Amino acid sequence: MRFWSFFTFLYAVAIQGQSKFDLKYENTDLNKDYLKMEQSLYKPLMVSSIEELAAMQSKETVKALVFVLSDPYMPRETSIEVMLEFTNLEYLEYYGVPKMPDGIDKLSKLRFLSFHVYGSEIPDGVGRLKNLETLKLTICNNVTKIPENIYSLKKLKELELGGIERAGGLSSAVGNLSNLEKLTITSAAIDLPAEILRLGKLKYLVCQRPQAMIFKIKTLETLCTIHNQSEQLKGIKNLKNLKELSLSIFDDVDFDELNAELSGLKALKYLSLSGSYIEDLNALKLPAGIEVLILWSFRGIKEIPEFVYGLKNLKYLAVNDCYNLQYVPQKINQMQNLEYLELKYNKNLVQYPKFRDGIKVNIKGYGEL
Repeated sequence: MRFWSFFTFLYAVAIQGQSKFDLKYENTDLNKDYLKMEQSLYKPLMVSSIEELAAMQSKETVKALVFVLSDPYMPRETSIEVMLEFTNLEYLEYYGVPKMPDGIDKLSKLRFLSFHVYGSEIPDGVGRLKNLETLKLTICNNVTKIPENIYSLKKLKELELGGIERAGGLSSAVGNLSNLEKLTITSAAIDLPAEILRLGKLKYLVCQRPQAMIFKIKTLETLCTIHNQSEQLKGIKNLKNLKELSLSIFDDVDFDELNAELSGLKALKYLSLSGSYIEDLNALKLPAGIEVLILWSFRGIKEIPEFVYGLKNLKYLAVNDCYNLQYVPQKINQMQNLEYLELKYNKNLVQYPKFRDGIKVNIKGYGEL
């Protein structure tokens, strides 16, 4: 239950572009309307079979490609060497194929590579793609070794590694990625090496397990993590540049300790909190500058917490999947800067006021898109 909430906030929308907030949430409409997304520089071709890929004419003119294999019966040993004929590719998403083609480094112009690694190996050729700026190697659960040359990609700005416990975790050589700005590690058992502090440009970190090393990365602007106890967040107030934060809090949370840490985050604009069976959030105190607040899966709360009405800069509020939420009071209309109110999947919500002009409201039940 607790770990499910972590994976829901790892919803990336690389093709469609980036909003001014990097975090994406499946259970909100945040990026559909309120935050206008910029279009990607790439308009990739979408391909779903090897036959279609092989039949394409003028392969050398294609710069962006998304290949998602639709045939579930393809032999596990199958590779698609035809991919190497797209010699001018700069953007490649590559899913559903058991094996990356040998000689992937022939695609020397690649700047973006996203690949689901089903096998036990990541080809060394990936680390020879010297122009890579984004590398996403996800579902690496069977990988036993990460090529060390990946950590020599000097142009790399974004790195995602998913499920790398068997590979020994993150190498100390990560400190060599001097241009790295975004790092996503979706494994609960991974310790961050001390060399992470050498990454002077690191602004964005997804790390499932909180650890003291995180709170020494003074350049962080975005942080996503889970914690089980309040003391695991001690030191987060040192992240003075933090603008976006996503946390899960649970019924044993010490609000005094949590408030003391959050009070130091003066730059915070975007906060997502998920919970389980907490019945009362009124003891929570948040930084006054918050503009976007997402509360979800707090199954015990019956009303919007009182502290919300004191957030004078709040523009977007989402209260979703709160099973016992029953009503929204009239005073929500007194929040003069509130522009968007999202109330989704609140099964017992039965009463809410007529909302004032200027607030766009989205109320949906289970099963509604």
